[in-house]
Amino acid sequence: FGDAAEGIELPGDFDEASGHRAGQELLAAGTLPDAVFAANDMMALGCLYAFAQAGVRVPTDVALAGFDDIPLARFVHPSLTTMQVSIADLGDKAATRLLQLMDGNNTEGAGDKQTLVPTLIVRDSSKARTEQ
Repeated sequence: FGDAAEGIELPGDFDEASGHRAGQELLAAGTLPDAVFAANDMMALGCLYAFAQAGVRVPTDVALAGFDDIPLARFVHPSLTTMQVSIADLGDKAATRLLQLMDGNNTEGAGDKQTLVPTLIVRDSSKARTEQ
């Protein structure tokens, strides 16, 4: 979890329980950020539950987003905004690199970083205040 403007970052274990704890910590701080971005969707769902328990309205009081686009993200209320990365592309790039290494093809540049560009999937948890 992070708030780039304020430098707030909370630890987590990539599960709903740690997202719930992080949501509770944000609530205990007394002032919610405008938005929360969780490291994955399960953490975001845990945070969403903590907010709901406290009567915090998402996205009216705070916007919320995750990362992964798990199937459950579209079925919670409000539906979760998320970043989607193609697992097929990730697997393809990893397999290609592994085969290069197995073939002894460790040529210059073969180990360069590769970037997978995620797609923003906007759902109800981050709708603009004017859209509510």
